[in-house]
Amino acid sequence: MSDVPLCWRDPLGDGGPSLLANAAVPEEVQDALAPRMGRTAGAAGTAGTAGTAGDSSDFQNLLEALVSPPSSVCIRYTGAGVTGVTGGYGPTEEVSIKAGLWESEKRTQCAFLIKEAPPPIHCPEARLIVGNAHASSYCTPDHPTKFSGVDDEKDEKVGFNSSQGNVECADGKKDEVSDIADFIIDATCAMAVLRGSDVFCMGVMAASPKPLEGQLVRLWVVPEGVRPPNRGSVLRESPSKWPAVLVAGGRLLVPRSAIFGAGCKGAAVEVLWRRGSTTPLAPMNQVLHGLQGKILLQQLPSCVCTRVLQPMVGHRVLDMCAAPGGKTTHIAQLLGNSGLGLTSVDRSLAKVRRIEALCMAHGFGNVRCLAADSRHLCSDSTKSESQGNNQIDESISEGQNSSSLSPWPPEAETAFQQALAQHGADRFRSSKRIWKAVVAAVGRGPVTRMQVNERLRTVEGRLGVPQHDSPGGPPFLENSFDRILLDPPCSAMGQRPLLRWGKSLAEIQSHAEYQRQFLCTASRLLMPGGELVYSTCTLTPQENEENVAWALSNLPLRLLDAREHVATATEVLAGLPECGLSQHQTMQVLRFDPRNWDAGFFIARFAKVRQDLDKMKSVQEKVRGVEMGHQFLGFAIGSVWYRYIISFMKCVF
Repeated sequence: MSDVPLCWRDPLGDGGPSLLANAAVPEEVQDALAPRMGRTAGAAGTAGTAGTAGDSSDFQNLLEALVSPPSSVCIRYTGAGVTGVTGGYGPTEEVSIKAGLWESEKRTQCAFLIKEAPPPIHCPEARLIVGNAHASSYCTPDHPTKFSGVDDEKDEKVGFNSSQGNVECADGKKDEVSDIADFIIDATCAMAVLRGSDVFCMGVMAASPKPLEGQLVRLWVVPEGVRPPNRGSVLRESPSKWPAVLVAGGRLLVPRSAIFGAGCKGAAVEVLWRRGSTTPLAPMNQVLHGLQGKILLQQLPSCVCTRVLQPMVGHRVLDMCAAPGGKTTHIAQLLGNSGLGLTSVDRSLAKVRRIEALCMAHGFGNVRCLAADSRHLCSDSTKSESQGNNQIDESISEGQNSSSLSPWPPEAETAFQQALAQHGADRFRSSKRIWKAVVAAVGRGPVTRMQVNERLRTVEGRLGVPQHDSPGGPPFLENSFDRILLDPPCSAMGQRPLLRWGKSLAEIQSHAEYQRQFLCTASRLLMPGGELVYSTCTLTPQENEENVAWALSNLPLRLLDAREHVATATEVLAGLPECGLSQHQTMQVLRFDPRNWDAGFFIARFAKVRQDLDKMKSVQEKVRGVEMGHQFLGFAIGSVWYRYIISFMKCVF
């Protein structure tokens, strides 16, 4: 526990970050990735220094970095409607942010700095807010306790006396360290705490008996695979025996009854110290107040991703997997004219609604937001363009319902189609109205509410719900876009802090094959000479370098230098060697190591070259065939077990 200030330590100790890291990443994944990812160039932060193949200690350092909080908070000035390298912002926003930070500095006695993106990255819109003091110097508003300078061997520094068990405060008062309470918080709450948040009532799972308002509190979280305590449980012994890991410390704001009582809400613990954070994290709730529509919280590699794309005025741009919308607003900002020419797509209609709201809040009203499965955006993969906006897939319109709960009668299909045309395919806003229309036609017996919801979900996923009356898709014709940004669903191994993950090798490979379907569609939608940017927020080579190598071998794409507009040539951001790319190609991609940046991230940049259309279609059919093969194998195995079970039941009964 050497990384824990003495005043927060539990005498019984805890497993530390290594316990969280090893629990979050399964052993089979560690064994498979350690030999490959131990060769990351500049992994320890030194340019031009390559790691040693199979260095397990280097990989363990990587895992511990993943479970630790980022050292800074990244924001982006949106500057709606303004283009150019200045990013479209003025000094007003920065003055407001400094004012918010100043209020926080008076409360915490910690100074904060606003910095531009560090070398070798160039991103004019992004700013990093970094604490300019050691994290152990956090103070409370009522008792500005000084924890800085505490040392294992010299306990007498800064008023701490381990023999007396007291913490001396600036006003002469003392807090009994022996009376520190213990709280176990859920994993979601713990990740928010490590990013800079306080603890809210609903995030507390268990607490010491009768903690007092104003009392110091240690915050714990159980590792992946360990069942957390039931909400409201009483901790009568050290949480380290659960087992749990100490992640933060703070001061209790409300009594226990207010945390677990009916209708509980609001902040429960003010966080004073966060494990793994060398500097204080900026309290962004205060900083963002009054700046809605002017700045966004966004990770720096995510900001860089849009800069690599380089959208320009007049370009037709497609954001294929747009949620949660940060990159969409960045593209709209660089395009100008309120995002004219940008089409933003995501499969979830609820997420599309949030993207629309985000664009409107920042002044990008010309962005076209669609709910659709991006794998089927190209006109040849669903139906013709003339039918795309108005009709449902034939397998649906013929009355073939994917739900096996009960048959879908023709009368129900007719009523469903009529209600769909009247109310729209929005299962969140139209579900009840469509359900009533179907019930009025066929009664409650033949059709269930679940079937209606499932049908609406299928309609949304296959063809999308057009929010505008403009022609042209979905589906879209081939060669329709000048720029495409593809950030497909991934295993998300690069997110910090990574307290919950648990992906298997099979799941990682499944993600990689799933992403190739998006790459196939993107290569068809991209016009010759246009550019495609592929990005993920994961670290696995299967989803990054190996997918890039696959795209270069099977699709009409060539690799461009992703550093051309955003970074100077350096090995710090190089891709992994011996993962399908040549040494020169590893220098053309961007791999952000979470030990040096606020997240693990990967970016590759392609340009489309001309190729025979039939070859492209055959590759796409082959990728789909692999997916269908996996599904058939699972069905076949299930059928065999089903026959065995039926035979066994016949013998028994």
